[in-house]
Amino acid sequence: MSDGTKRLLSELIVLYEVEPTLSEVITEGRTDAAVIHWFLHRHGSDASVYCISDRLEVPTAEVRRRGQNSGCKGNVIAAALALQESSPDAAQRITFIYDPDDDVIANRQVPRAACLAGTDFASMELYCFATEPIDKLLKVTLRAQGDVEASVVIDVISKPLVELACARLILQSLPRPVAMISTIERRLRVAGDTLIADIRSLITDSVGRAGGAQRLGVDIESLVRQQVEMIPNFPTDIRMGIRGHDFTRVCCYYLKTRFPSIFRDDRGPYKTPAVFEGILLTCLEMRDLAAHELFRLILMRHGRSVTDSGEDTDRLVT
Repeated sequence: MSDGTKRLLSELIVLYEVEPTLSEVITEGRTDAAVIHWFLHRHGSDASVYCISDRLEVPTAEVRRRGQNSGCKGNVIAAALALQESSPDAAQRITFIYDPDDDVIANRQVPRAACLAGTDFASMELYCFATEPIDKLLKVTLRAQGDVEASVVIDVISKPLVELACARLILQSLPRPVAMISTIERRLRVAGDTLIADIRSLITDSVGRAGGAQRLGVDIESLVRQQVEMIPNFPTDIRMGIRGHDFTRVCCYYLKTRFPSIFRDDRGPYKTPAVFEGILLTCLEMRDLAAHELFRLILMRHGRSVTDSGEDTDRLVT
C-alpha cells in the first residue's frame, strides 16, 4: 500500500508498475476524498483515497497544455489525461474525480478519459440536496419540530439558488471575469415563507468590488437582463447547475432566519455556514450515494461491495 507521499506523475506511474495491487482514487478536495473513502471502505475496499494536493505534483505547464485552468479541478483533469496517455495499465487502477461546477450551464465540455469521472451533480455537497439528508439534519441534529419539513425547505431555497448560479455565470463570462462577493447572505431576506435574493445588488456590488462598471466596460442593467434570460433554460434538476457552497450557505441562512429557535442552546454552533455544511454531509447515508452513477463506478473499479451483515457479494449495492 502507498503511504500517501506526494509524488510527481512520473513517480506515481513507476510506483504502479512495481506495486500491481495498488488502487486509489484522487479527488479535488479533502471533503470529497473523505466521503469517497468512507463509502469505499464501508463496502470492503482497501483502495486509498487522496485529494490531489496531498498526492500529486502537477506542473502548471501540463495543466495549460491540457487546456485547463490552474487549480485543483484543472490539476485533476490534466493528471488523468496525462496518466491515460502514459500508462493505460495504471489508469485502470486509479480514478480521478472532479466537480463539474458550472460546466453544464456554461455548455463547457471536459476532455474524456477512462480514469476520469465527474460527480453526478455540480459538486459533492449537492448529494445532500435531497429530502432524506436534510430531514435527518432537521430532526436529529437540530431537533426541529415536525412542521419544519425538508421538502418545503428545498422548495423555498431552489429559486434563489438558481438565480445565484445564473448571476455567477454571467459575471464569470465577462471579458474580465468577476467573482461574486462572498457575503451573499447580506443580499438575502426572508419574507414569510419566501426567500428572496437581491440579484441586482449582488451583481452591482461584485462589479464594484472588481473596479466598477465603467472601468470594466459593462452595463449593470444588461447583466441583470442576461441573468433573467438564463433562468428558463436552467437544468430541470437544478443540482446540475447550482453551486454546492451556495446551497449550504443559503439553506443555513434560511433556517436560522425563518426558524431561529432550532439553533438555540447546544445547537448554536451549527448556524455557522462551514459547520452547517460539514454536519449536513454527515447526514448522507450509504444508500443515498450507492444509487448514483459515480459511486457505482468507483465501486466497480475499486472493489467488491459488502452487505451490511458483512457478507461479501459481487453485486453493486442498490
